[in-house]
Amino acid sequence: MPARRLSAFGAVVALTAMAVIAGPASPAAAHNTVIAVGPKDGSTVVTQPETVWLQTNDALLDVEGAGAMDVVGPDGLHYAGGCPAITGAIASVPAELGPAGEYTVVWRVVSADGHPISGEFDFDWEPADGEPLAEGLPNRRASRRVRAQSSPVRRPRARRMPPAPAPRPICCGSAAR
Repeated sequence: MPARRLSAFGAVVALTAMAVIAGPASPAAAHNTVIAVGPKDGSTVVTQPETVWLQTNDALLDVEGAGAMDVVGPDGLHYAGGCPAITGAIASVPAELGPAGEYTVVWRVVSADGHPISGEFDFDWEPADGEPLAEGLPNRRASRRVRAQSSPVRRPRARRMPPAPAPRPICCGSAAR
């Protein structure tokens, strides 16, 4: 019997040591999660939104050239007006919309853990009478495309990344190739 107790005690000590070494799961070890977008996914917009944005549950890394947002209209043209701004947990980009229809916001940002996350959301644009309409661009010459990565982005250095195939979001930093 004493040998059994000693064996059980040894197992408890080993499990406790493993739990202390491994530690509890940390929120920083997980990728950010999108908690809000604007305009809301599936909503109908009747006035120019001025910006499109997303918010995550944790601060985003502002690594030059790694964040990207694009707004693609029903005509396949681009309606985002510049590079995304990263402010804490929010990524945003100026946008003015063109013809009525469904618009898709395609985005890519860098989580607090250094891993890129990406996605898209849609909204409908039904401009009110007299609402100004913008002209979209067939491409974004002053931008470059972002290649999806499975490895973390190293902080805080900016890296040149090769162009990616459509429909990846477009990011800023150097001329398109």
